[in-house]
Amino acid sequence: MEKKDPFDELLMHCLDDTKARVYDNKATEGKKISNLVNCMNCKEVIYENYRYCPNCGALTVDDSGEATNGFNPLVMQKKIFRVTLLELDRDFNLNGEYFTRLKVRIENLTEERIHLSLTFVDSVVINNSGRQFAPIDNEEVDISDMFDSWFYLYPHAHRDGVMIFPEISERIKSVYICCNPQNTEEEELFRFIFE
Repeated sequence: MEKKDPFDELLMHCLDDTKARVYDNKATEGKKISNLVNCMNCKEVIYENYRYCPNCGALTVDDSGEATNGFNPLVMQKKIFRVTLLELDRDFNLNGEYFTRLKVRIENLTEERIHLSLTFVDSVVINNSGRQFAPIDNEEVDISDMFDSWFYLYPHAHRDGVMIFPEISERIKSVYICCNPQNTEEEELFRFIFE
């Protein structure tokens, strides 16, 4: 019997759960609706109950300026890898030039050591107008001593990595992270969508 991908099973469960729900417009009557506020960092309009700004990744703050709850990482899991989107910094300053920095945690779910590159050809950031941005090779901007672009992932271990993209002025719509281990033919694509 073929083993099902746990992520696919989760999607099917969510789909079935959505179909089973009955939506009642009167259920929201008299309840407080979330207000829209501006992100303290990028001034993007977001819901006040967001734990982080989906536009710039900054922590949401209360009136005193203190961070509330912290950044809410996004996690996706497939057969080989679990990927957590830890940080999205659109104003990363490096020697006077600005870039978009994406910090991820990649976990090896297999029993084998995996050789992995973070300068994935198929990884992209897409802005609201649909333009795609590919990661910059760490050696192009002389940051190879700051961030590893190649590393080994041991069984059931994780490692944090950083990808640098060109400066993106528009709001970011989605991020595709392609994990292509060097010792296998399988690659996994993770798509994070910012609503």
